[in-house]
Amino acid sequence: MSITEQSLSGKTALVTGSGRGIGRAIALRLARAGADVVINYHRNVAPAEEVAALVRESGRKALVVRANLSKTEDVDMLFDSIGSAFNGLDIFISNAASGFNRPALQQKVTGWDWTMNVNARAFLFAAQRAAPLMEKRGGGHIVAISSPGASRVLPDYIVVGASKAALESLTRYLAVELSPMNIVVNAIAPGLVMTDALKHFAVLGDPQVIDRAVANTPAGRVVTPEDVAELVAFLCSPAVFMIRGQVITIDGGFTLIAPRWSLRLRSARLPSHPGRVKRPPARQGLPSCLALPLPHLSRGFRSRPYPDLPLQIPALRCLPEQPAGPALHHPGCSSARPGSQAPRQIHSTVRIAM
Repeated sequence: MSITEQSLSGKTALVTGSGRGIGRAIALRLARAGADVVINYHRNVAPAEEVAALVRESGRKALVVRANLSKTEDVDMLFDSIGSAFNGLDIFISNAASGFNRPALQQKVTGWDWTMNVNARAFLFAAQRAAPLMEKRGGGHIVAISSPGASRVLPDYIVVGASKAALESLTRYLAVELSPMNIVVNAIAPGLVMTDALKHFAVLGDPQVIDRAVANTPAGRVVTPEDVAELVAFLCSPAVFMIRGQVITIDGGFTLIAPRWSLRLRSARLPSHPGRVKRPPARQGLPSCLALPLPHLSRGFRSRPYPDLPLQIPALRCLPEQPAGPALHHPGCSSARPGSQAPRQIHSTVRIAM
């Protein structure tokens, strides 16, 4: 028997957005651990009712509540329903998420407001309502589902990433402020998870992306909703009493791997003042300011799971083969060619898109 099997017997859990995907897996896992489950959905009632039926089959109670979490009145209605049905709450899983996947210059105010309201604001005001219900039970656990996009740049993810960063900040603040009420607050940042939500990401339209992700994951596969649900169940157990305000990454080690490619600077003059780098012609579909020469298009580069993601290089490496024109060197480099310009200070981190 695992550490979470039946450890939640007699507990009541709310899982927002639990009609499908990660939320569904969490709801079923908590029910298997002994908890009664409140299943929240916004648009599709049929999947939510299916989850409720499975929860009841496991011998636990299930309550299905429709609520649009972007509206504070719906958040209040959701917790009023929980108070009436269970007179308390032990576990709150903030899983519901939404957003508009577009580049920064295509974002609109309505998309920003919607995404922030669902992903971040709802978490704060739901926690406000959950806290007194948990205090009735002597304490509780709150787990927020975040994303690596809170701290890393993903394609078209700017608004969702900002909302997840806000979510993680709220996790830390709530962990401190709710501790006197014996409420433990943490967050989880899953990596690439195989759910229907992936269809909303244009970069994942390439069927080979998943294969490349698997090839670059030390664990040998991508994350499943059940993996996330197991971690959630653990974070809702008494064993995590001393873990508070943490964002736990679950991605099979994918984000641990550092880039393995040597970069060659193409002919370009860095300005002496902040501004844009003069861009020579692009080659092989790579950015024109920095590019990999053909010999460096190695298997490692081609197998990179997200070729459109920005890549940060900790420091520029000096490569002896420089194209004609002013040479660019990292400070302290000893491989400058005769006749090249003297090294001068440049930023120690160069950001390129690959």
